[in-house]
Amino acid sequence: MSEYHHGNLKQQLLDEGLKLLSEEGIKNFSLRKLARRCNVSHTSPYRHFSSKEELILAIAGEIQNKFNTALKEGLASTEGSAEEKLNAMGKAYVYFFLENPDYLDLLFLSPELQEMVTGEHEHGPDDESSFMTYLMAVLPITKEKDIDLDIPEDPTCIEQMQTIPGEALQPWCLIHGLTILLVKKALPVQGKEAVDLLIDQVLNKDHF
Repeated sequence: MSEYHHGNLKQQLLDEGLKLLSEEGIKNFSLRKLARRCNVSHTSPYRHFSSKEELILAIAGEIQNKFNTALKEGLASTEGSAEEKLNAMGKAYVYFFLENPDYLDLLFLSPELQEMVTGEHEHGPDDESSFMTYLMAVLPITKEKDIDLDIPEDPTCIEQMQTIPGEALQPWCLIHGLTILLVKKALPVQGKEAVDLLIDQVLNKDHF
């Protein structure tokens, strides 16, 4: 197999790596399998990634960035009230994973990935926190309702997370749970109108 590769091998490894992860899972994933898929020598991936863990974390980081971009676009899609912006962001959340169900499995439903993130690997997902985007969106609502919300400097820090009031976390938890149920087809809901209505009901401001 030729050592020479046309194009951007690093990006191809990320793109094909996600497909391979979706097909075989983290446990059965290997750089050697990925190299065969990309039609390069088994040593070529190591020019860009020192291990399969580093590559998987890089893939997760790319997905996180896409997810965060989708949330921001949802917020920017309306000039309405803070509640309307939160609703638009909730729809962006749900549809992002409905359109990319493999992303949900990797980011939130993979214990192997969580072990990598909390382990000693040097290269974690280099993403701007989607959860921080949510907190900034919900902040105006908490102020209106006299809920004391201090934005944590590090949303991955357990101690800082524990200071966030439950009321402020409720919309995020509700939309996350709804997303899993819809993606896994655990709810008998079909069609955009029905999904939108369900999101509206879940994020009803009276439930905040």
